Amino acid sequence: MKEITENLVEKSKVILEQPESIQNFNQFCINYYNLTKHLLSSFNAFLNANDINNTKLTQIKNIGNFLETSKDSIKVHKFLEDKGYEQIPELKPKIAYYTYKKNKYTLLENWENIIRVLEGEKPATFVLEENNLTEKQKSQVIKKASNILKLERREVEFIKNSLQKLKDNDKKLFELFVDMIDE
Repeated sequence: MKEITENLVEKSKVILEQPESIQNFNQFCINYYNLTKHLLSSFNAFLNANDINNTKLTQIKNIGNFLETSKDSIKVHKFLEDKGYEQIPELKPKIAYYTYKKNKYTLLENWENIIRVLEGEKPATFVLEENNLTEKQKSQVIKKASNILKLERREVEFIKNSLQKLKDNDKKLFELFVDMIDE
């Protein structure tokens, strides 16, 4: 376990201090993600224990997970072939950091954005499915969340409204908050 922690600390320093020295960014991210799976505590606890505080590390971990999942996805490989790529393209850190959105887009939507950027275009903006819910569906979601969380409907509505307010006032903070929940 000590070896894993030391390796993770070393890779974290490379990301923070010398990102340009990373030769194969995709494999680096996958290796980093795989190391985090062996932590006995949460990734945030690891970062805190080692006095490391940087959102890029969480992004690297999430991108590693994304790339690892993509390697085994027939849909991703078909999509990439249709776009003219024989294999998963090698990403650059800047493209990965600013194009990949873990909780906002699906696997294929993220790849569509990445390919657009690789081809010199701006990333697409997708309409989130949640915006298309009917009032009945919204009510069902609130009811199900109330049951799972063992909260009253008004409490779930308060949480929903608070998150919406956070998203409306500071989208970046909202995205960081969502990333924090997934760890």
